[in-house]
Amino acid sequence: MAPRKKTSVTAFGTEGRPDNIDVMDILSYSRECLIQYGAYTLQDRAIPELKDGLKPVMRRVLWAAYTGGYSSKGSTKKCARIVGDTVGKFHPHGDSAVYGALVTIASGISQPLLDAQGNFGDKVNGDGPAAYRYTEARLSAFSDKYLLDKSYLAVTPMVPNYDGKDQEPVYLPAKVPVLLLQGIEGIATGASTVIPSFSLASVKELTKKVIKTGKCTPRMCLNTLEFQFAEGGEVWAEDSELLDFYKTGEGKIFIVPSCEYDEEEHAVVMTSYCPHLKMDKVFDTEIDGVSEIENHTGTTDRKKKKEKEKRPPRILFRLKKSIAKKAGPRYVEKVQAAIGKTMPYSIMITDRADNGEDVAFRYSNIPDIMMDWVKWRLDFEVRVVKRLIEIEEGKIDRLTWLIWAVDHLDLVFAALRTNDPEEYLVKKGDIKPEAAKYIMDQQVRRLSKLEGAELREKKRESVNLVKSFKLDIKTKDSVAKRVYKQLLQD
Repeated sequence: MAPRKKTSVTAFGTEGRPDNIDVMDILSYSRECLIQYGAYTLQDRAIPELKDGLKPVMRRVLWAAYTGGYSSKGSTKKCARIVGDTVGKFHPHGDSAVYGALVTIASGISQPLLDAQGNFGDKVNGDGPAAYRYTEARLSAFSDKYLLDKSYLAVTPMVPNYDGKDQEPVYLPAKVPVLLLQGIEGIATGASTVIPSFSLASVKELTKKVIKTGKCTPRMCLNTLEFQFAEGGEVWAEDSELLDFYKTGEGKIFIVPSCEYDEEEHAVVMTSYCPHLKMDKVFDTEIDGVSEIENHTGTTDRKKKKEKEKRPPRILFRLKKSIAKKAGPRYVEKVQAAIGKTMPYSIMITDRADNGEDVAFRYSNIPDIMMDWVKWRLDFEVRVVKRLIEIEEGKIDRLTWLIWAVDHLDLVFAALRTNDPEEYLVKKGDIKPEAAKYIMDQQVRRLSKLEGAELREKKRESVNLVKSFKLDIKTKDSVAKRVYKQLLQD
């Protein structure tokens, strides 16, 4: 065997190094990279936004579905199409992460943002979703109504996507605090967030109270908000514990599945799941007084397979005969306590500026979230109304020009016989060039059929509408009343 050839190693010095290369020790370089990556995961990956309650990937999935035309009024489309549009246009990362976000907002939260069709998995039993080529989805009615209103999207700040060929929203114009409806969890570098989910009705009620009173306190949250989990379940907590959670944004809350007592079966029956409850651990749980745990969920009838998937759980905790006779109903709470879960909550959010680049992230609590969200919502409503005023004022201008044309048809017909009709109208009719251009763009037949009285009535309606819009945003109180009325209508 030939001896190995020795290789000489020399230290890399400054001699012969190009001027455009900076030298940095490996520790400083690693620290800088870690800081950059940490900031990226906090700002652009794992932490939800205050205004729309969504992580960037979730927002991009919804935007891809919206721009693709997959509204709640249409048919469901293959999830592969939504995932492909999201990855190709807005989120150039792994398709598995995008599909995971799609599954979450379709089935894993209390207020689904997508209507799902197909096998989207079972978190309770640990079953994953089917491949995206087999599942279908579309925007939910909630998303169409509360997140993707066209009139609100018209004034939503947009930024270029990753390759500059498309536009995406910095945030979606939410009409309710969606952040409190999702039950979002996220893990970033050195930080995490776990936000509980509440019912839509209670969140809307709290929003109305904040708008009306101009304040939000832990006590208001306690008296108004109702926990609601996608899996089901009930909260077992003292008022003092909940008040402390609302005050600090951090706390541990004990959640149990719903149960009832069945006299005929002599068993405690579990009728719902709860967050992070795993059924394999439930069946392995030893409970004093329980002789057997049986799964009666669903049916063995193949013809009712679809019904089986939709039915709630029915897990029987059969009691020993001696206990069933004496204290059966009292064992409901004992079973719940044995299989319940303590959920640690810690609220962290981001707050994006309209430029999409300045992103603040902070730990927060629900009263502060509500106050910040309502302030943004009122400011955004002013922006929306100003846009509506611009639209109506443009309509008034066009109606004014049409009225002039109907009143001066002879002049319009004379202009048509010239080489430059627009210039002729400007000089002879003493009107603006943009008015002359608009009139000349109309069909002569249409102009001759228009009624001046009808046009004047439409103009009068638009003028009155502009006046009402301007009154709506005249003061902060009037804006608040406008948003308050919207919540009542919804």
